[in-house]
Amino acid sequence: MASIARYNNSVSVCVACLAVGSIAFLHFSQIAQAENANAACSAVGDVCPDGSIFVGASPGDGRPMYLAASDGEGYDTSMGSTWGPRDYSAPIPLCEDEKATGESCANGKSNVGLFLDLNAKLRENNGGYDEYQAAMHCEQLIAHDHDDWYLPARDELYAVFKIAGLAERADMIGSYFWTSSLMSPAHRWAVHFDEAAGDILSAYAAGDMRVRCVRTD
Repeated sequence: MASIARYNNSVSVCVACLAVGSIAFLHFSQIAQAENANAACSAVGDVCPDGSIFVGASPGDGRPMYLAASDGEGYDTSMGSTWGPRDYSAPIPLCEDEKATGESCANGKSNVGLFLDLNAKLRENNGGYDEYQAAMHCEQLIAHDHDDWYLPARDELYAVFKIAGLAERADMIGSYFWTSSLMSPAHRWAVHFDEAAGDILSAYAAGDMRVRCVRTD
């Protein structure tokens, strides 16, 4: 008996494939359509067909980067999230000053991968509580038919600030947003979306700030 093919939100995994006898067929046309959905948005600041916003090339790996839109669906934690444990001492590279360069300053996906491993270990000892709230917000986000969002690194989030025509800018001005870059064991980098010029500042990990998520293709 045949069954209807159903895909998950990222349109990358066949949950229930069309089966004839013992043969299962993937709907590759649907997968290709999802992968090419954003091909039409090539100018920085464009709102893409899937509703996300094209930011340009990621400072981390040069891949096309997109911002999850804030439209009341929970894509923006406006009330604020803590970053994580203030006494953080695990061996994750630091981004030590404003002029620092390197993967930890520019590649949020790499940073967050390490945080998630630590979070899983901490959950085993604290009753299932997520210690790294800002990173976990993006990790658990499903938006614009994608589930691979992450907390941007300092340089990635600053690239978002520099988009002059960003449709989301009015809502973001005046707010502070966490990044996944660490300045020191107790301090994390954040970006202040100031009206005149964006400020890059350090803050204690236990403080509350807003979160915006990005992804790359």
